Amino acid sequence: MSNAILKDHLQGLRSKNEASRIAAAVKLKNYVEKTSREQSKENFAMFVEDVNVKLAELINTRDINDRMGVISAIGISNSFSNIYRKTH
Repeated sequence: MSNAILKDHLQGLRSKNEASRIAAAVKLKNYVEKTSREQSKENFAMFVEDVNVKLAELINTRDINDRMGVISAIGISNSFSNIYRKTH
């Protein structure tokens, strides 16, 4: 898993443009799905934890765009466990 790729997706969630935030959320979902197939159960669990920590950091900022980006990704965040169960 690449921290640079994850960073890019998270940066997209911070966009002022709603369509860009949604596109970043979809890209994040696809990246999580791909990572779930490529990583061991333990590594994927650590990856999901890292993503959740970064989303929590964004939701706790004062910037409304950061918060809206996390809201766009909430559905994806909730599906992490479903992706995990399907692939492991």
